[in-house]
Amino acid sequence: MTPDIIIIGGGIAALSTAWEAIEKGYNPLVLYKKRTSSATQAAAGMLCPEIEADSAHAPLLSLAKQSQILYSNWIKNLEDVSNLPSGYHPKGTLLVAQHRDHMAEITQLQAHIAEQDFTCSRLTIKEIRQKEENLAPRLSGGIFVPKAHSIHPRMLYAMLFKATQKHIQWYQKIQIHHNEESILSISYRNDEGQEQSISSPIYVIADGAWSQEYSFLDWLPLRPVKGQYLILKGEPLISHTIRTPDVYMVPRPNGELYIGATMEEEGFCDRLRAGHQLDLLYHSWQFIRGIYELHIKEAGVGFRPALRDHQPAIGRTHLRNLWLNIGHFRHGITIAPAASKLILHHIEKPDTRDAFSPLRFWTSS
Repeated sequence: MTPDIIIIGGGIAALSTAWEAIEKGYNPLVLYKKRTSSATQAAAGMLCPEIEADSAHAPLLSLAKQSQILYSNWIKNLEDVSNLPSGYHPKGTLLVAQHRDHMAEITQLQAHIAEQDFTCSRLTIKEIRQKEENLAPRLSGGIFVPKAHSIHPRMLYAMLFKATQKHIQWYQKIQIHHNEESILSISYRNDEGQEQSISSPIYVIADGAWSQEYSFLDWLPLRPVKGQYLILKGEPLISHTIRTPDVYMVPRPNGELYIGATMEEEGFCDRLRAGHQLDLLYHSWQFIRGIYELHIKEAGVGFRPALRDHQPAIGRTHLRNLWLNIGHFRHGITIAPAASKLILHHIEKPDTRDAFSPLRFWTSS
């Protein structure tokens, strides 16, 4: 059967778009190439628009709030279809301070959270220790954000992949044929080395930071922002996500602890830097001394797809049959359900424009 939507990409954005299309009765085809160091595989999985309240623009916060409402039903449907677990962790997030400067930052963030009508509460040191007994002795205070949950991105990815796998075609090399008005067709070499050609009335690019590879999108100010992470394994030490001004630590199933925070402007350089890895371990150890005894299971990098204004690009482009769902930066896991609904809304109502329109960057010159 000829696809009525062709989606190019292989991460959470592409697969959630495909899943939403399937749910709406479309027959999508996902042209998929596995990317090393993708944002999906490297993400922490924190679902916390509250904690981005001081830096995210209002439209993005609104989209993240919509996603927060959608999330529980969205993953339940995926769990039912895939028969796989999601790694959803509804325990909330503790923002913890170790000294006066930390506390000043957290207090400022608490004010922004309250302005956005999110729920949070200031905790005494005793209350913090009642929630997490393994925190280090020296604490200045903190706040608790009960609805700032987390999910295991790789488990979410596995669910989405299984739910959409009948619509996925792997490729080794791709060429998109177009003129000044529209995409005409796509030629690609599949995973078995066979040359294929296909067309569709609707095309969606959701290829993360690699979307910059397509020459007809060279007007988009898209870049990869590198982030390094560590995954430790051993005796579980925390039950909530712990965030400080310097690092975040996310508990995962099977005794895993995810540690991250770095942002580096190094293009697609995938080298691990000793200093950043040292910082992650040191800042984590300052709050959870028990990590000294854990094993390093994995260290890696991921490339966050960032646009100039750090807002996503979700909508139609200058080509009449091409839409984008890219540029999610640090928010890709958080906004996945709402972003997939929004891109299908734009496809069904192609003249719709909003704050996420890719055309905000377009000039015809």
